[in-house]
Amino acid sequence: MTTHISLDPAAPRHAFARTSAAFPGVDIRYAVKANPHPAVLRALVECGAGFDVASVREAAACLEAGAAAESLAHGNPVRSAGEIDDAYQLGVRTFTVDDEGQAAVLGRLAPASRVEIRIARDGAPDAKFGCPPGAAADIARAAQRAGLDIAGLSFHIGTQQRDPHAWDTMIACAAQVWRDLATAGATPGLLNLGGGLPSDAYRVPVPQLPAFADAMFAAVAEHFAPRPPRLAIEPGRALVADAATLHTHVKALSTRPDGTRWVYLDAGVWSAGLVDNRFGLVEYHVTAPGHAPDAPSSPVRIGGPTCDAGDLLRVAEPYRLPDALREGDRIAVAGVGAYCLTTAATDFNGLPPVPVRVSHAVAR
Repeated sequence: MTTHISLDPAAPRHAFARTSAAFPGVDIRYAVKANPHPAVLRALVECGAGFDVASVREAAACLEAGAAAESLAHGNPVRSAGEIDDAYQLGVRTFTVDDEGQAAVLGRLAPASRVEIRIARDGAPDAKFGCPPGAAADIARAAQRAGLDIAGLSFHIGTQQRDPHAWDTMIACAAQVWRDLATAGATPGLLNLGGGLPSDAYRVPVPQLPAFADAMFAAVAEHFAPRPPRLAIEPGRALVADAATLHTHVKALSTRPDGTRWVYLDAGVWSAGLVDNRFGLVEYHVTAPGHAPDAPSSPVRIGGPTCDAGDLLRVAEPYRLPDALREGDRIAVAGVGAYCLTTAATDFNGLPPVPVRVSHAVAR
């Protein structure tokens, strides 16, 4: 068996169904950047998902997969005038905005479009994305002068959140901004709670989705009483993390003088796109399928094949792999469906990205 990533399009269907059940009545837009593989997009189109796109290419990929143009929302405020025009020509009519100048350009190139004003996490004035809360009303006025429809507010609190109440502070902030927009004559109808829903595909446990939904609904009810807005969420990782498994091999083994066992794989952080682990966001499940689950084992450190000290899997508790592990043995790294396919390096150290095979039997 050659090294590859197996991708199961049934997984995002199941994840979407679970998310829909936990968030009844909420618009669900899939964050395409998490995994834009055509099989994933087609599966989610069939489920009736909307799509949060970050580029013209992502928008085109969704349309090619069968999505309706009205189901797309361009959520990346970093875009050129040409990209705005291209997205508009594809039929995109919903855009995120976080700056008065952007609003003017959108009004010129994407006339009568709907805009969602993005506020910065924690109100940071120097954030890459999002405006300070106090600037939202001025952006709304600029958007109205440009002939745009103020559809709503949005924010993003960051990926793989483990605390169901992580949204509370920003929901309270958004409620105040909502009132500020009313004084500016804007009547938004949608509160976009963004991404951040976690996947349970990793080693560190997380609460189940209903706990997150209950916390969000309670915060919205508290801060937006008596008229809570329509809600949207933009999950990415939560819909696709468990859709793929990396099937690789032991490339080499080493035992250091202090007894540390190193297992080197023929795919790693760069060629398989396991960069979320490099940033400490997730810990993947790693197994040796050719060995019995109860085979004698001991702690190991796991590294990738490149001549780069950062090409390793960082974990709080060491991995354990069989003592009888040998060069060439199969290794499975589960939960690589989110961000790995698109962040894999091209030919770093002469190693191409790991190929993807669509399957219906992904190991979990």
